[in-house]
Amino acid sequence: MLPELFKPLLPSGGTGYGWRLASANNKNYAYQGGSVVGFSSRIVLWPQQRASVAILSSQGGIIQSNVVLPLLTRAAEDILFEGSTERLPPLGRIMVLAGVASFVYLASIFLQTAWSFSWARALRDRRETSKGKLSYTLILMRTVAGTLFRGALLAAAPIIASRIVGRALAYHDLLTMEPGLTAMLIVACLIGILRNLARLIWFYYLERG
Repeated sequence: MLPELFKPLLPSGGTGYGWRLASANNKNYAYQGGSVVGFSSRIVLWPQQRASVAILSSQGGIIQSNVVLPLLTRAAEDILFEGSTERLPPLGRIMVLAGVASFVYLASIFLQTAWSFSWARALRDRRETSKGKLSYTLILMRTVAGTLFRGALLAAAPIIASRIVGRALAYHDLLTMEPGLTAMLIVACLIGILRNLARLIWFYYLERG
């Protein structure tokens, strides 16, 4: 009866009796996991090898349960069957650096938004010089293109994130995704659009006199 627990419910399906079923490195395995606030876990069983791994974490979130724990599971699998594993990437440091970089970028966009009038006035002065017409056009085109690109990125954010984590996500999920980098990036895109619109509006105001 035990082998039946690890057979797919449908011939071409990947789900058994409470387990998700997959195969890698010529080994079939069943796994289950997830996360709640402040906690995540992942359990993997290799029925044919009579081996299993359970990883419990005191940190929740989609990134933790869908990125960090699978990496730890793969490392545990290598240790079980190969005797050793490669060194895992420094995920903690990467997240800290990404957070600092996002904060600095966000702060710079806020300052650039506050200085939109000065930017528009300097661009208008450059247009009035004979040598600045080409750069003036390129700057305006870059500002418009940046606005459109950020808008497209915001529209595609749930689709991109869903492909990464392997399940459907909405904007609410992105804003609550730990450790908060996704929410910061969304805010950065919104502020970037606001900055570009403020620049274009001020430039149009100066042009109209």
